[in-house]
Amino acid sequence: TAVPLNLPSSATIDLPTELAGTGAFATAPTIVIPATGLTSMVVDAGAFAGNATCLSDLGGPCRIYKFVLAGTRTFSISATWDALGDLGLYLYSAAATQLPWTGGIFACDAHGNGAASQPEACSVTLVAGTYFIANDTFTAFYGPPDNVDPTFVRFDLTGQ
Repeated sequence: TAVPLNLPSSATIDLPTELAGTGAFATAPTIVIPATGLTSMVVDAGAFAGNATCLSDLGGPCRIYKFVLAGTRTFSISATWDALGDLGLYLYSAAATQLPWTGGIFACDAHGNGAASQPEACSVTLVAGTYFIANDTFTAFYGPPDNVDPTFVRFDLTGQ
């Protein structure tokens, strides 16, 4: 809530860093879904390039995050990033298969590319278990300036 910074200053602020292991379901870092009424933020500054396509069922490389629920929970996810490219969030089961949802797969992917591409946001209720969020980039399908992957992605997770 406060940054110890006076201007002019020699103080530093740490920039977002890459979360290790996001290139595969087996090594995905664990994120925590906050308690009801609370919001937590996760920032990942890792590159998409070199990461596997999520089980070949999404269009581009993705970064994968794991979460574990002890009981039935409802929460919301909101993602923002520092570029004009098209990103989408997809939910997977512990078996690394996409979760079904009314009308198809469960996704937070309502926007395309450009200035109106974000935030991607949705709410979900899930039973106890292990799940994955796949953050997929579709920038390879666009021309400049929308073909550039972000240097960081911010997720806001809110327990409901």
